Order: sequence, then structure tokens, then C-alpha cells
Amino acid sequence: MIGEEELLEEMNRQNPWWEKHEIELKDNLIYREEFPELKKEMFKDDISALIGLRRTGKTTIMRQLIDFLLKEQPPKHIFYFSFDGMKKQETIVKKIIQIYYQKILKEVPSNLENQIFIFLDEVQKVKNWGEEIKSFWDRDYPMKFIISGSSSMNITKGAGESLVGRIKLNRTHPFSFREFLRFKNTEAPSFRLKNILEEDLEYPANSEELKIRFDQYLENGGFPEIYEKEDKKTYLSDMISLTFYRDIVNMLPVKRTEVLEGLFYYFTKESGQLVNYNQLSDTLNTKYQTVKNYIDHLETSFLIDRSNHHSKTKLKSLRKNPKIYVADHGFSFLERMDSGLRVETTVYNHLKRYYDINYWKNDREVDIIVVDDLSDKFEKILPIEVKYKEDIRESDLKGLVEFAEKEDIDKSIVVTKNSLKKENIGDLEVFYVPTWLFLSFQG
Repeated sequence: MIGEEELLEEMNRQNPWWEKHEIELKDNLIYREEFPELKKEMFKDDISALIGLRRTGKTTIMRQLIDFLLKEQPPKHIFYFSFDGMKKQETIVKKIIQIYYQKILKEVPSNLENQIFIFLDEVQKVKNWGEEIKSFWDRDYPMKFIISGSSSMNITKGAGESLVGRIKLNRTHPFSFREFLRFKNTEAPSFRLKNILEEDLEYPANSEELKIRFDQYLENGGFPEIYEKEDKKTYLSDMISLTFYRDIVNMLPVKRTEVLEGLFYYFTKESGQLVNYNQLSDTLNTKYQTVKNYIDHLETSFLIDRSNHHSKTKLKSLRKNPKIYVADHGFSFLERMDSGLRVETTVYNHLKRYYDINYWKNDREVDIIVVDDLSDKFEKILPIEVKYKEDIRESDLKGLVEFAEKEDIDKSIVVTKNSLKKENIGDLEVFYVPTWLFLSFQG
């Protein structure tokens, strides 16, 4: 167990604004899409949780929120502590909060008149954190908790029944293309997905610059720190190792790490492909149920995402094998990914931020089915095909036409390499949009 003096020294090291009255931020940081909503959450009673894959910017967002709060709040009313790299301890959360109000605030919580803000980074690394936060939260002290974690299962499980309904989950992703454009100081077009179906889109004035930026984004992926790294493969390999051994193996039941790694690298190479559980079991020399369990672990740790078959009932949907996508197309530095699959993965991950996504397959297939109420004028189902090539023929869209006829849908989108046009195939209106323009829409 870490002693009180050692913890106090660590707390002072992690909170330099207690003395400096300001926090140092890197010059090239951008504010993420979720930041305006997170600022509003700082003054709500819920516990705010940032969840997402390692190195997607959770700690940076926390530091930006601290910078925002420092403009209005006393520095010592803002407390940050990171548990990353710490061994599991039973009562560490309660202990550091007690040290904080005894040694830093020098006041008992019941006597506090003004709000304090407690940031707990990678909180899932310590045991019983949910119960310990609850012991303060239940007493209605003026404490706002902001927590982060790299596994959705460990955050929701760690919170337990005691905090169900009290935690507001906020997912952080790798950079979207729009965020990458802001990082590069490039103006992004302003439109939403439904505008593609309602208006005649035109090439923006800075189309050539957007194409160049898209090529850069497609090559490098969406991890903010990777743009400054020369050896991108090593950077991503290190991140994956930390995710495996700190976020999964230490927290979840994993007996065969080589199977876990084998699954991830297979999905990286085959991102967007249908899963064949039996084939994977044979290839990796393991049990069928082990494959299913480890896929769950990879998903709850945000390394992969699954797209289920589109069906009118959830039961029928789950009977079909899912398609698996890796969390970022930048993982292609680790395992070669076909260019078409890389673009489809990029499109899928962009859409998944805002909508429920399925796929459809009969004899033919539709890559992406957006399930959402896009507007009052259009149906709740929008089929999207990704065809990243110059020459797209009507025969390439037979699955799209078949699905539209089956579901009585009259509008669809084809994400292309360069084509921007609208045409009709029978009763189906097809909107062709270049990938670099499509990825510019706002949620």
C-alpha cells in the first residue's frame, strides 16, 4: 500500500496548477467534437465518464476541461489523479480524496461551500472505485466526479448497481476526418448526412486541399500523437501491447494471449469482413466459445466494433455472423489492409459515431445500413455502399437495388473515389459522393 506522504507528493506533482494557477497545454491541440457538451456536464450532478481506446485523447480532454475550469474556479478546487500504471488497490480512491480535503483543501467535505471537481484518470485500474465514489456522492457533497477508462465493461461493471443511471458515458474516438482537418487548419464543408439526400452538393472551393488532406488521413489514421511519430508501426505496437496487458489481460479472464493477439491482427487485415467463428477456432487452435469471448473483450476495450446483420427483429439479427471493423484504419501500419477495406473501415467508423449501423447480405451484400431517423422527409433506413474506384457500373450496385426493393426504399448513397452526381436506377435514387467529401459531414 502506498503511504500517505508518497501519495501527497504524487498528488502535488500531478496538479501543478495548485501553485502555478494555470495548466500548460500543447500548442497544437484542438478541441474535440464532444468538448462543448462536456463543458456543460461540468455543472451537472451526474458522474461524467470518458471512455475509449488508449491514446484517443481522454487525458488531453480532461486537461482541456481543467483549463476551462481554471478560468472561473479556485485552482485547489480542481483535483486530478491518474491511476495508469498503478497496481490494483482496494481503497486507494477514498484514501486520495481524504488526503486531498485534509491536506490540500484543509476542510471537511460537509463544510465545503463551493463546488470541487475531481478528475480520476483510468479509474478502472483500482478495485472498488465505484463504491468509494458512491460513499462521497451519496452524501450530497459539492463534488463533481469526472472519470476515464479504457474499457467500457470495466467502467460499467466497476460502477456496479450503486451508480447505475448516475454515470454519463462519453465515448472518445480517434480523430474523425473533420477533426484532422481542424488539426491541419483546413476548412471543412458544412453539411449533415441528410443534406446529401435533400440538396445538390457541389465541390467545395478548397476541394484540392481536401483531397490532399484525405490522402494524408487515409495513410496515417486518426490517433492524434501518430502524426508526430517517425516510426508509426512501433508507436501503434506499443499502444496495442499496453491495451492487451494492462486493459484486457489484467482486468478480464484471458488465458491465451496469443489467441487474443491473433484475433486482433486477423481483424486488422480483414477489417469489414464477415466473421466465421468455426474457421477462426480452427485457425487459432482454440474453442469456439473462446473466440466469441475474446471478440467481446476486444470490443469492450474499443479495439474493434461489430456490425450485425440488418433484420426486423434483434433475434434474427444476432443469428447471423457479424462483420468486424477495427477501431481505426491506421492499424494498417501493423497488418497490411486492402485499400478498399481501409476506406470502408474509415467510412464505417465515421458513421458509427452518430448512428446505429448494420449490414445486409442475401446472395448479394450492402456494406452499411444506417438505422436512424435522418429527417422528417426520409425513411429511417439508409443503405450505403462504399465503392472506392473510378468506374462504378450498375452491376456493382445490384445488392443496393435488391435491398431497396425489399425494404421499399427510394434513396441510397454510394461513397466513391471522385464521383459526385445523382442518378436513378429504376425507382432508386442514388447519390454518389467522393469519400473525402462524405467524411466531411457533421453528426
